[in-house]
Parts: sequence; C-alpha cells; structure tokens
Amino acid sequence: MGVTGSSSRREYKGRNSTLFITDTGVIIQEIRRAFKPKIGEITIPFKSIVEVHFRKPGFGTEGYIDLRIAGTPNYSSRIRRTHIVTFKGKKMTTLFEEAKSLIEQQIAKSVNSDQIAPQKAQTGSNDVVSQLERLATLKNKGILTEAEFQAQKQKILAGKF
Repeated sequence: MGVTGSSSRREYKGRNSTLFITDTGVIIQEIRRAFKPKIGEITIPFKSIVEVHFRKPGFGTEGYIDLRIAGTPNYSSRIRRTHIVTFKGKKMTTLFEEAKSLIEQQIAKSVNSDQIAPQKAQTGSNDVVSQLERLATLKNKGILTEAEFQAQKQKILAGKF
C-alpha cells in the first residue's frame, strides 16, 4: 500500500480499491478479493465531482475518501460504495490527505479552466442550478475565492458556460 506514479498519474492503494489521480479525473479500481465479485473500474472526470469527503481512521474503524458525484443520490449505498476508497494507519492517512488535497485542487482548476465546453443556450434551468450549487460548494470549502465564485457565476448566468 502507498502512493506511486508520475506527476501526471498518481496512485494511492487503499484497502478495498486503488485510487488513481490523472490530469483529467480520478479512476477508482477495485482490488480483487478472494470471495468477492469484482465491480471493476470507474472513471470520474474532475468536473463531475461535487464534493470530497474524508474521514481519518479511528480506533477499530477505517478511514475513507468518498467522492460525491453530480447527479448521484447520496442515500444509495450501492452507488456510493464504488466512489469510496478505505485505508488504515497514520502513513496511509497522510497519503490520502494528500490525495484529497490534490483532487480538490484539480476540481478548482476544472471550474476555472476555459477547457470546459460551453453549454448551449437551450440548457435547462436544472443544469444552471446544479452548476451554481457546485460552485457554491467549492466556495464554501475554500477551494474558490469570492472573486472566482462571482466571476464563474456570472459566466453561468450569462450562458457562457
């Protein structure tokens, strides 16, 4: 267990899955266990990640990093399970804190990047609302400054995003 990889792809091996952080998103690959069917691998672009939850391991409990995905209901344990990587120990806690920080930085870059394709004028109001909610979440977590938030909000409201 640990972290390996180049600057363009970092690998964090947890207890149940391996987390890969690339330039464009996160890949979670399940670690095959003897009596457990393999779910496989899921690729999540940074622009789809709404929130990153992190919990340090406690006495008798595992720590985890949980990626909340836009449009995924939080109450569905089957769906959420594929977005969680668990870990134990102080060394792993430090590594996964680094992973959390890196993911949040990449999310902020994806929000500020001009590489995000502009949406068409016929985009529904639900898309605008979800984009504004995502921006508010990033601002509340301290990933975006107030000025960045306001600039991105104006772009969304003007239909330039």
